[in-house]
Amino acid sequence: MIRAHEGLDQPWDITGLHNLLQELDTVPVRRVVLAATGTVLTTLAWQSLAAPTPRLIAPRKPTTAVPPSALRIVDSLVASAQAADDREGSSARQTISMSVPIIVKLLQEGDYSPEAGAHLARSLAQVCQTLASMHHDELAAGTSQRLYLMALRAAHAAGDHALVASILARMSGQAADYGQAADAVQLAATATEAAAHAAPSVRALVAARKGIAHASARELDAFEASIDDSNRFFEQADLQAEAPSWAGHADRTELDAIAGRGLVILAAKRTADPLIVLPRASELLQARAQTPLGGDHQRSALRHGALYSLAQAQLGNLDTAVDAAETALTRLPTVASTRSVMLLRDLAFLLDRHSPVHPRARTIVRDIHGHCQRLRLR
Repeated sequence: MIRAHEGLDQPWDITGLHNLLQELDTVPVRRVVLAATGTVLTTLAWQSLAAPTPRLIAPRKPTTAVPPSALRIVDSLVASAQAADDREGSSARQTISMSVPIIVKLLQEGDYSPEAGAHLARSLAQVCQTLASMHHDELAAGTSQRLYLMALRAAHAAGDHALVASILARMSGQAADYGQAADAVQLAATATEAAAHAAPSVRALVAARKGIAHASARELDAFEASIDDSNRFFEQADLQAEAPSWAGHADRTELDAIAGRGLVILAAKRTADPLIVLPRASELLQARAQTPLGGDHQRSALRHGALYSLAQAQLGNLDTAVDAAETALTRLPTVASTRSVMLLRDLAFLLDRHSPVHPRARTIVRDIHGHCQRLRLR
């Protein structure tokens, strides 16, 4: 049993990176990893911004060639991992974890230029970030957090400030999901600083996720300012031309869905009048909730579809809420996302009071309870 940050207090140089690569040679999925909070997280986050970027050079006696074809293979592993997360949620996490030792071995033993070394470190960061997202979706908070911290180290070593910003923003979102509002706001601040010179698409995505942190902290004005920033960055440039591949999903639909999620959080915390913010939230969530089945963005569609259904139910629009819940359930079990099923469980509690007079509500409540039982959720 270890804490998420345990053993990661290594120097932010090439020696520290190689020490951590030994840890990553076996992704810690078989250990009990406890989540960390407070300064142990935020200090590492700020350190990632202050430390100079190391020059990644091959070991003195490399044993493995790293030709351009090897980098292309690594790129395909990264892209496949991100596509699996986008379409299937967490179901492929154990398969994807097998790609980590491959990249680690190349970094530890490969014969590569500094540019290729940075390429490998960036790839490692992206795979670890994807795995962290998957574990977070399955409520493995400590393992997810440790993988995010590993991703942060690798992105820093690659000198990729935009990727550092993305990882910090996702760590902020994780803290918000677990009720650590102060940590979420601090991590969002570091993400914003890291993204200061990034492409507008990255800044738009980071600002939208910063809004979630402020919503979790009940800071309505700061939430609205973050969403305004996100919209402003989105409008500054043609995002498709500038977006890194991992930020390609930061389109209008996804940014609106993130803003809608923040409004649902504010309504739940009674920070804003639910009768005012929930209609706006529903409008922002609707497009992602109605994403066609079987295509891209299925994990996001499941989560935001559950939130859209919940918002509609709270507004008393039961037929619309049931329609959205049915669509969300249709995405299961193709998409694995325990956190989304938990949102649907909250919806079932709300709809259950109407089930005696609303047959469709009764049916959907029964179906949701069936999924909860299979996941052993109570």
